[in-house]
Amino acid sequence: MLLNIGKLSIVGLALISASTLASVTTANFGTASRDSNSQFHLYEDGVKVTVSGWADTGDSATSTDDMVRKARTVNNYYSNWNDKYGLAITNQDNDSHTTDNYNKDDYDTFLLEFSSAVNLSDATYSYFGDKAYNTQVTVAALSNGAIEGKSWSDIASNQTIASGYSQAQWVSGYYTNFASATSNVAGSFSKYWLVGALNSVFGGNSSDEGDDAFKLSSISFTKGTPPPTTSVPEPTSITMFGLALLGLFAANRRKIK
Repeated sequence: MLLNIGKLSIVGLALISASTLASVTTANFGTASRDSNSQFHLYEDGVKVTVSGWADTGDSATSTDDMVRKARTVNNYYSNWNDKYGLAITNQDNDSHTTDNYNKDDYDTFLLEFSSAVNLSDATYSYFGDKAYNTQVTVAALSNGAIEGKSWSDIASNQTIASGYSQAQWVSGYYTNFASATSNVAGSFSKYWLVGALNSVFGGNSSDEGDDAFKLSSISFTKGTPPPTTSVPEPTSITMFGLALLGLFAANRRKIK
């Protein structure tokens, strides 16, 4: 009996270790394959990541009244900026080759579609705007990826997962941590994520818009599903760990005898 407890304890310890160590996967867009002028894809850790570019339609667009459309994503190297490969957006309103909201003429955003639900943990950039210390990005988890023909405000109001509602995310040293103190996306899992130039309908200060730009180099994510809203109470990890140790101790004492 005690020997069986010992075996079960070892299994319990393994399960505890596996559950407490979340595996973070990084998708490097420098290795992405081009599907079309507006879409790329790559596979990482068994997950397919598809990225497409979206922007407003008008020359005098605002974040609240213009319908989004597919834009052309580009993957170029700019030696004069001394940067590396990264995804950017070229749309009908400008040809800046960055993902931006310059002059608030339009709002460029990537739609990241994953084959299974993930949580975004951070992003890196191969370039960010001239006013570097003012650059901010929008990140938001969506319930679905049907954004064609909708306004940014419609998407923010009707498709954003409550726990994944974005706040302004600062770019610091070519890096953004989405789990920062200004964000509540840390616990959100979804197949559909928006990452783009600061768009205040998803959170943030509208007075900060207009000088945000970047090229997206990589995105990091954790696979999984959100915890159930209602469930049978389970023992805490500490309690399980203690029971496992007791089981191992009991099994060893039986062997000594």
